[in-house]
Amino acid sequence: MPPSNPAGVRGTFRTIYVTRRGVSPRVVRAYVIGVDGAVQHAASAASGWTLRGKLGLRDTWLSVRTMSIAPASADNARITCGERVVLSGRTYPTIGTDKRVKLFYLRDGVWKSLIVAKATTAWRTFTISDGGASTTGRYVTYSFRAAPPCTTTYYFAFGTAYSPRTTIKVRPAVSLAAEPPAATAGQPVVLGGAVLPLSKAGSQITLQELVVAGPTPTWLDLGEATIADDGSYAFEWPAVEGTHTFRASLPAGDQLLAATSTAVTVTVGPAP
Repeated sequence: MPPSNPAGVRGTFRTIYVTRRGVSPRVVRAYVIGVDGAVQHAASAASGWTLRGKLGLRDTWLSVRTMSIAPASADNARITCGERVVLSGRTYPTIGTDKRVKLFYLRDGVWKSLIVAKATTAWRTFTISDGGASTTGRYVTYSFRAAPPCTTTYYFAFGTAYSPRTTIKVRPAVSLAAEPPAATAGQPVVLGGAVLPLSKAGSQITLQELVVAGPTPTWLDLGEATIADDGSYAFEWPAVEGTHTFRASLPAGDQLLAATSTAVTVTVGPAP
């Protein structure tokens, strides 16, 4: 890995754009790009010899490839199981039309890969404002619609180049319904639903009731049920007169975030 601030670039090091090569083709001039928040900075033009010294290279004959991935881990991307997230990025310079980008993902402690077809090649003009210069080149975009069943880390790769890693955090999908939604006091009400992924089978899920007492409403645990092999679960609640609001709560675990169902309201009238 290169140093965090090669050639005096401001902000976090991002990439190097080579703007001139010799006959060799050794690097004659290049710009080092850094990012500070949303602001892009470029160091003044650096010679190949300067880059060699700053990066600890053996020679000035070098090639540079950049790869990105979005959303980044800093974006705190979270999805619900069953949803998809688009992982995208771009690489510069362009790659051949017969080449493909790989997407690596960490699952059960093992890195696995998928082949991702690249999109069309496009022109991009890089403006180096600090140095008063500009250069042009082609870049390639790529994307993949992922549906991770649990929290998963990804990165793109092409040859020996790779993007930063990003982690998509996943919460279980939890549904809840009441049958019947309106009851009389003493009547049994079944509160149940389903959980995805099915890997949560055998786990405990908690039924909670919203208690409004004092300035801060709180969720009170009423009991636990075991999630069945098909993802279903159920609670039987003896109806008490009044209006009650329930939800099902699942703690974090098995590479999944904590999750709750949407709230369900049950109206209970007096006993006949």
